[in-house]
Amino acid sequence: MSFYQNKTFINRNKSRIRRDILINSNYLRNYVFASSLSIRGLVFFMVGFARRDIDSSWYIPDIQFIPQGFIICFYGSLVFRLGLSLFFVIILSIGTGFNEYNKKTKQITIFRWGFPGKNRRFKLSYLLTEIEFLILESQNRFLDANNFYLYLILINKQKVLLIKFNIFNINTIEEVEYFSADLAQFLKIPLKRNF
Repeated sequence: MSFYQNKTFINRNKSRIRRDILINSNYLRNYVFASSLSIRGLVFFMVGFARRDIDSSWYIPDIQFIPQGFIICFYGSLVFRLGLSLFFVIILSIGTGFNEYNKKTKQITIFRWGFPGKNRRFKLSYLLTEIEFLILESQNRFLDANNFYLYLILINKQKVLLIKFNIFNINTIEEVEYFSADLAQFLKIPLKRNF
C-alpha cells in the first residue's frame, strides 16, 4: 500500500490539520544496494590484498601489491565505507520527517531528521500568510513521476522544498498532479506548474 493512499488523504475534509509523513530511506532496495556495495567492496579489498581471485584457487602473478594491489585495496575500502555509510543513513532515518499543515494555528511545519549532533532535528515553520503559491517542477526534460519536486514560494520569493516525489509510492504524473492540487486546495493557495 502506498503512502499516497494510506496517510495523506484520510479524513482530510473532517480535519483542519494535515500531516504528510516522509519515509526517505527505509526501502528494501536501499538495504539490498547498501549490502551489495559493502560485500563487493570487501571482496575487492581482499583480492587486492591477497593478490588472488577469491572465487578460484589459482594465483594471479601479474598483480603485485605495489602499485596494483594497493590501488585495488584502496578502491575496495572506499566502496566498503560507502556501503556502510548508506547503512547508517538507513538506520538513523536521515531525511525522514513530516510536513504539517495546520489551519488552526495557521502554520506550516517542515520537520526532518539529520545526522547525529546538535542539529539532528531540522524544523522550519512558516505562517500561511507568508506563502504566495505552490509550484510543481520537473528537473528533467523527460516527464517521470520520480523527477518532480513541490516547492513553497514565499512572499519574499524564497523557495522552500516541500516534497521530492521519488520518496513516495507515487508512480504516475497524474498522481503527482492530484497530490499537489489537493494540497493547494487544502491550503487554499494557487498551484503553478513549471515543466
